[in-house]
Amino acid sequence: MNRKRGIWYYIQNYRFQSIFVRNFMIILVLVILPLAGMSSFLYRSSHQIINGEVSQVNKSSLYRVRDILDVLFRETSMLSTQISQQMDTQLFMLDTNSANLVQGEYTKINSTISMFTLIYEYISSIYVYSEKNGYVISNKENNFYDNFADKSWYPFYEQSDSVYTKSLPRKVREVYPFVLSFVKPSYLNAKDKIGAVIINIDLEELGKLIQPADGKKDHQLFIIDENKNFIYNQDMKLLFPGKSKPAYLQALDQKLDELLNQKEPYSGIVKLDGESYILTLAKLSFNNWACLSLLPIQEYESNIRNIWNYTVLLLLLFAALGVIVAFLISVKTFQPIRNIIHLMEQLERDGMTRSPDGRDNEVRYISGNLLNSAQTKRRIEEELSHRSQLLNEAQASALQAQINPHFIGNSLETINWMAIELTDGQPNEVSDTIGTLSQLMQLSLDMDNRLVPFRVEVEHANLYLRMMDIRYKNKFRIVWDIPQALMSVQVIKLMLQPLLENAIQHGIHPNRKQGVITISGLIENDHILLHIRDNGIGIEAEKLDTLNANMQQKSMLHAEHIGLKNVNQRLKLTFGEAYGLSLISKPGEGTTVIVKLPL
Repeated sequence: MNRKRGIWYYIQNYRFQSIFVRNFMIILVLVILPLAGMSSFLYRSSHQIINGEVSQVNKSSLYRVRDILDVLFRETSMLSTQISQQMDTQLFMLDTNSANLVQGEYTKINSTISMFTLIYEYISSIYVYSEKNGYVISNKENNFYDNFADKSWYPFYEQSDSVYTKSLPRKVREVYPFVLSFVKPSYLNAKDKIGAVIINIDLEELGKLIQPADGKKDHQLFIIDENKNFIYNQDMKLLFPGKSKPAYLQALDQKLDELLNQKEPYSGIVKLDGESYILTLAKLSFNNWACLSLLPIQEYESNIRNIWNYTVLLLLLFAALGVIVAFLISVKTFQPIRNIIHLMEQLERDGMTRSPDGRDNEVRYISGNLLNSAQTKRRIEEELSHRSQLLNEAQASALQAQINPHFIGNSLETINWMAIELTDGQPNEVSDTIGTLSQLMQLSLDMDNRLVPFRVEVEHANLYLRMMDIRYKNKFRIVWDIPQALMSVQVIKLMLQPLLENAIQHGIHPNRKQGVITISGLIENDHILLHIRDNGIGIEAEKLDTLNANMQQKSMLHAEHIGLKNVNQRLKLTFGEAYGLSLISKPGEGTTVIVKLPL
């Protein structure tokens, strides 16, 4: 048998008219053009994404700083007001007897401000000044103003003409440390100023709270007051007069008027002294101050250059791969033509018709596809069965989630502490109720184990009953009649609580007499029957029939009697359709919920 001619034979003979060459060029263009377009798109998209992410990160970081400052300044202002309104402070400011001052009659003020400086680490010191006696009490020293070491706050106090808290950056003893002082004047009446409370925030400690977490040393953070003065910066030298500002900050001053007049936060790229910066500004809600972030764009230009280099490298790599792929595809698509040409040449040489070798390839292809189809069908059936099982589990978990939303637990704990604080740290009925509910929620949050021993479910139920007993004092009593043999049986979690809640809310509560709820259990053949019986108002026959009919249906839960339907569906999903709830009731005599469980 003669050998087939090689690809190069057809290229040399037909050149660009060759089907192989044409297919190769078309495939190459179809591969290279999308790759080039994709590379260009990826570069531009990456550039935009980086700029957007940097801007968003700066915004998020600055919003965090703004929120911290709002809370911190508001707390400081409230603290200064609190100290100034205390009776001891008022008496001290009005006291003109210097003997009382020297003899330490106001040590309670010392204790109070010392406590606050220990609680708030960012507070360096607190001064309480009386204009009547010229004395200063602080956590650092107590002395008359003339002998007091730190006096640079006093001119600012003299200029204060209202009861509102004012603030200024300054140096203690004109050297160190750098502080931000909040001055809260006190008035005997509208015009008679009697003293002030001065709270000094350590700017270094403040910087630890608000400094950007990106670790970039050129990332500048400023706090600016309503007069465009710098209240805070990492470089403390920029905060005080007599120091020449860098050129980029002088250029920034010219833009501040426009930026501070904007109501919405600003983020964008600006040029300052010939260099591009990412500038982000947000106003504080506490006062007319603002926080401003400056980050040189050159911090990210190297990343953009790297992206461009990688894009070009990938484009060249894809181009090389495109040539190889185009060649291989062209060879593969040209193979049938080579076979036809070879057959024609062979027939011409032999003068007769012959069947080509490998005539059964199509049969193998069809049989292979049929086999693949059968295997695919079997895989689909297995996947469908698996997904059906997952769907049932997901539905069960969703129903479980209606009973025990885990997020409420943390909120209850917060409310619990708030209730305790209302009674000076002593537990009360509200905090006991919230604590019990929180404990019940925590016990129900374990989503990994939907089944628990019955004794654990009894503990859950008792937690709920203890909470209801606090709310409805002597309104009902509970009778437990559960054989010990049932205590280790596995049941669904939060099975009893909705049933007890239904008995209390719909049976016992509307009734005027004291209620009795009996929980009993027995083993009958191959299953367990639990009875939750109350002597409440009962259920009308028509409504009872509707409820029992609904128990036999698979339906989504609705608002009325969601607890009964929830427990019923979870029982059926977990143990099968043979198990669940049924109700027996007579108006005026009470209701019994029967729970059928597997043994």
